[in-house]
Amino acid sequence: MGGRRVEGKVALISGTASGQGRVACLTFAREGATVFGADVNEEGGRETVELARAEGLDADFMVGDLSDEATVEAWIARAVRRCGGIDVLYNNASSPIVTLVEETTMEEWDASIRNELTNVFLPTKHALPRIRPGGIVINIASVAGIRGAGTVMPGNAPGGWAHGAMKAAVRAMTRCWAIEFAPRGVRCVSISPGVIETAANAPLRQDPVLGPRAEELTLVGRFGKSEEVVSLALWLCTEEAGFVNGVDITVDGGWTAMGTGFPSLAKLVTPGNPATSIQALR
Repeated sequence: MGGRRVEGKVALISGTASGQGRVACLTFAREGATVFGADVNEEGGRETVELARAEGLDADFMVGDLSDEATVEAWIARAVRRCGGIDVLYNNASSPIVTLVEETTMEEWDASIRNELTNVFLPTKHALPRIRPGGIVINIASVAGIRGAGTVMPGNAPGGWAHGAMKAAVRAMTRCWAIEFAPRGVRCVSISPGVIETAANAPLRQDPVLGPRAEELTLVGRFGKSEEVVSLALWLCTEEAGFVNGVDITVDGGWTAMGTGFPSLAKLVTPGNPATSIQALR
């Protein structure tokens, strides 16, 4: 079973129902961790646990919204009751709101804060007293917090401004938390993925204009994979990464180095494509 790089560690991972969260849950469990997942998607979360247990791995799941404090406290307590402490808090869950500024309602703005900041703050607040010395908090940010963000993917198309603001805040919180947590022997690092191959990005490949040029968004010439983000997170939890603290690491195939790759994504997408339609994503 691999190198068992986090053997005996206890990892809390949010957003484990699909995508990067599911890959993280399975990867950390394969590498020897006891994983406690959480997600609002009960069906997907339980399916992830079933996949893990089918391999004989140690994974648990609780359905719930981690922007709710009582839910977070119950999640932390569940892990502590069984394992006594925590070694890794992996704040992966995020649910962006895509909307133009002048069309954004207060409900949508509040939802952006809840689903991209509060669900990072509350798990960290309540897990911190239980994170053992040598532990780490990993926050998933985004290249959207570094450069302008479009709708589903980076670019100049409008609509992703709130997502970009929230992810920039996650990067800032990470730096500040690293300073605050250092006396406890706990590190804090954020990861900013770029364009990662997901179901949400799939329709872009069918766009007659953007589709054939999608790979031009990175220097590597392809979209990233969830495994490439998770493998970095896994490494951060090992002794090899013990001197890495208070920084944001991009996993973007060189996108932030080259810019957007297009003069204006808004001019390249095909009207009506659900992947780039703000109304379709609201």
